[in-house]
Amino acid sequence: MDFVGQRRAENVLMAIVIAFAAVSFVVGYAQKDFALMVKINGVGLALALLVVLPDWPFFNLNQWKWLPALVPEEKPAKK
Repeated sequence: MDFVGQRRAENVLMAIVIAFAAVSFVVGYAQKDFALMVKINGVGLALALLVVLPDWPFFNLNQWKWLPALVPEEKPAKK
């Protein structure tokens, strides 16, 4: 994963976690059910981990251009 992909993964993680936290709070408050709120938060966390943890190709769009390997010069044979 490149540096741009890491930033993208963090932004996706935060968006999913915050969205599910807000939804779970509203649903839990409306239903007056703390267990339901925790379950919705758990689903959001599982979804976020499923999206962010694997190294998906869209996290690897800005590859580094590595320099070619250096070939060491041969030393002259000692006489």
